Formats: sequence, structure tokens, C-alpha cells
Amino acid sequence: MGNCDCKEPQVQDEIISPPEANPVLTDTKVTNAEMEKEKVKKDHEARQKKEREEKEQKERERQQKEKKDREQREANERAERERLERERLEKLGPLGKPGAKLQVMLEDGWKDCDQEQVKQMCDQIAGGMPKFGITSRGQMYIIEWDGDKGTQTHATTKKTRQLRVV
Repeated sequence: MGNCDCKEPQVQDEIISPPEANPVLTDTKVTNAEMEKEKVKKDHEARQKKEREEKEQKERERQQKEKKDREQREANERAERERLERERLEKLGPLGKPGAKLQVMLEDGWKDCDQEQVKQMCDQIAGGMPKFGITSRGQMYIIEWDGDKGTQTHATTKKTRQLRVV
């Protein structure tokens, strides 16, 4: 091979800079890293939001259940009170009617009994007791009740008087 006029192509050595020195690559890396951070942040926020919404939903469901249970319990209690009141009125008979008065026969005729005596008698009669003791005006009396009439016997003197409902 002799002398040749041909020129060999000259290879120009490219100098490749490390990526840190290349602003385009560095910006791309930063952008990718920022995007990844942003994605992770958004994912985290989305999970937190979902957890918060699930927690709020569970709380709403719990409150609704408590409200439903409370309403059911209150309805049951009302129904029980009404049932007991109906039973009480049945046991009281005429004495349980609105405006009913209890009277006792004294020497000078029928006289209304005082409210405390009526209350004591109603409580005993409603409790199913046909014979019971009460205290009225400082005296002890034995009451025997049968439907809409009865007797009142003074515990000491044994004097018996008639009772009626009007």
C-alpha cells in the first residue's frame, strides 16, 4: 500500500458528557423524579381520602343503626307502657274511668274519698290485690275490693263501711 492520495475520513471524537452534565438529561431525570413523587403523593392522598370516606360511611351506618335501634327500643317501651296501662285500667274497672270518684258511706251519707286514699287503692287494685291495707288521715284501714264496690274496715275499731265508684 503505498502512498495514496486518499484521505482517510477523519473521525471526530464525540465527547459525551455524563448525564449530570447534560442539562436535557438532568431536567428529564428531575422531571421523572418529580412526576414519580407527585404520583406517590396523589396515590397516598387518594388512599387517605378513600379511608376517610369509608370511615365516615361506617360512622354514618353506625349512627343510623343506633338511631334505628333507639327508635325500636322506644317504640317497644311505648307499646309496653300502653299495654300495662290497658291492663291497669281493666283491673281498675269503673275506678279507672276518667272522672270516676271513690266514695265511702258515712253516717250522714256518701262522701268522696280523698285523693291520697284513692291513689293508694288504685295502685293496690291495679296490682291485682283484692284485699290490702292503706293509711288515710293517720288511720289504718283494711280494704276489700270486688269490681266496682268494696268495704273499708278500720284496723283498730273493726268498723266496716261501704265503698263505691261513681
